Amino acid sequence: SEAVQEAAGEAGIKKNLSALKPFAEPASKGFRKSGVEVKIEGITLNELLNLIYRMENHANLLLVKDFALKTRFGSAGLNDVTLQVVLVTKENG
Repeated sequence: SEAVQEAAGEAGIKKNLSALKPFAEPASKGFRKSGVEVKIEGITLNELLNLIYRMENHANLLLVKDFALKTRFGSAGLNDVTLQVVLVTKENG
């Protein structure tokens, strides 16, 4: 979740993060995975693209497992987003 918060900070939307909820993700073939469900409120599509770009180019491997976008009623151009992001790291050993 630190990596997601860092990417959100770089994208200028850290204040829009409304929830970060860790979830279990099984390890596979020498890799450890830790997941977090991220809820972001009131961002533009441009801000969302900036976040995705920063996650894609982050030093750690971040995978978007699930994605939902909802346009805010009565707030033109603003969206609420829910992402499931998985951080993949190599197991020690």
